[in-house]
Amino acid sequence: MPLALLPQPPGPLSSLAPELESARAFAAASKADETRRAYSREWQAFVAWCAAKDCSSLPTEPATLAAYLAALAEGSASRRPRKPAGIDLALAAITGAHKAAGFPSPREAAEVRAVRAGIRRTLGTAPRQVAPFLVGELRRALAALPDTGALAARLARPCRHRRGERLPARRSAPAPPAPAGPTAPAGPTATSCGRRGTAPARCSTATCAML
Repeated sequence: MPLALLPQPPGPLSSLAPELESARAFAAASKADETRRAYSREWQAFVAWCAAKDCSSLPTEPATLAAYLAALAEGSASRRPRKPAGIDLALAAITGAHKAAGFPSPREAAEVRAVRAGIRRTLGTAPRQVAPFLVGELRRALAALPDTGALAARLARPCRHRRGERLPARRSAPAPPAPAGPTAPAGPTATSCGRRGTAPARCSTATCAML
C-alpha cells in the first residue's frame, strides 16, 4: 500500500520539493507503525487476490470489492473466515490506498455497503432484537423463587388503573417533629461577667467593661 499521500511535484511545483517531502513525512506519521504495517499487509493481500481473479485492484470496481469482502467472510480469500473486525481492517486499507492514489473511495458504493452490512448481521455483530420479558413470565419466575409469596401475590392482583392513565402522585410522609431542646429561662440571667441581662451569655467581659 503506498504511504505517500502527496505526489512528486511536477513543473512549477518543483520549488516546493523540500516542503512536500516534509509533508509526506508528517502524513506517514499520522498513523502508528503497527497500523501502517497492517494496512500494507491487507493491501498486498487484496492486490494478490485481484491478480488471481484477473481484476483491477487500483482503481477497483465496487463489485470487485464487494466480492472480496464476501470471500473474506467465507474464508475463500484467506486461510480461514475473517471476523467483521478483520474485514473492516481490510476495507480501511483498500480505501486508504485509493485515497492515497487520488481515486474515490470504493467503500461508499451501494453494493459494498450492503455486503458489509450483511456480513455484520450474519456474523452476529449487528444489533439484534430480543423478546421482551412479559409480566406473566415475571410472575412465574417470582413464584418459583423462595420467600416471594407476598411479592407474587401483590403482582397477581389486577391493576386498578387503565392503560395510559396517569397514576396519582404519592404523598411523602410528613417529617417527624424536631425534638424539643432546653428552653431559655424567661427571667433575667447572669452573664459570665456578672452583668444581668435577658439573654444568656451574649456579652463578653470586654463589652461589659465599656457599658
